[in-house]
Amino acid sequence: MSTPDGSRRLAQSITINAAPEKVWDLITRIDTMTDWYDTWDRVETAASDTHMRAGVSFRCHWRYDGAKARPFPGNAVVLHPPTHPTEERQ
Repeated sequence: MSTPDGSRRLAQSITINAAPEKVWDLITRIDTMTDWYDTWDRVETAASDTHMRAGVSFRCHWRYDGAKARPFPGNAVVLHPPTHPTEERQ
């Protein structure tokens, strides 16, 4: 989804029976992000970045409609960790 400033927003929702902090740690770890996003083949960041957080610049290699993975650059601007399993942020 595009935002008014032309950037894109990625959002998806599932229910997981685990503490929100544990899930947040798992889905924001750079080395395991491709386990959660099935169209992402690889995520590259600076060696010092272990988790995706606001301010992290990255290059993601992703596939669309079965095509070969293509790299695209990005910069994490805002990430909202949940505080409750049913909380949803806009």
